Amino acid sequence: IQELQLCRPRYDELISLQLRNIFVLISRAIMSAKKFSSTSEKEVAFAMHYFRKNYNTEISIEEYSESRELSNCWFIQCFKEITGSSPQQYILKLRISNAQSLLENTEYTITEIANMVGYTNSLYFSRLFHKYIGMSPKEYRKVKLKENLRE
Repeated sequence: IQELQLCRPRYDELISLQLRNIFVLISRAIMSAKKFSSTSEKEVAFAMHYFRKNYNTEISIEEYSESRELSNCWFIQCFKEITGSSPQQYILKLRISNAQSLLENTEYTITEIANMVGYTNSLYFSRLFHKYIGMSPKEYRKVKLKENLRE
């Protein structure tokens, strides 16, 4: 837009090159999206279902991919390309999200919630929770309790 407004010498060539660059980037994105077959999409969908169902147990990504007769590297790459996060990050998000729900809607202790979402060490759980949410589970519960009282 700036090139169009300023009309500097050879601006038209520069604009056409920038437009071509945009088309190349779009083409690359389309090609990378197509490199995954419906089989890989089905595998990732199956994995997501499995992870949602079993997020609160210990899940080894390597053992999971072996059980599905998949290459571990291929599975992780496909999962990340399709979902935008690694399988381990996906499981972590599920655990934290469910912990948030339990903190908001129940009176379970932090230790009980940590166990429910798959962490045997409540201190480790609290550190992870703080890292991803920005506050400890205890602080999170207080904030949500105050928000609910205002409503």
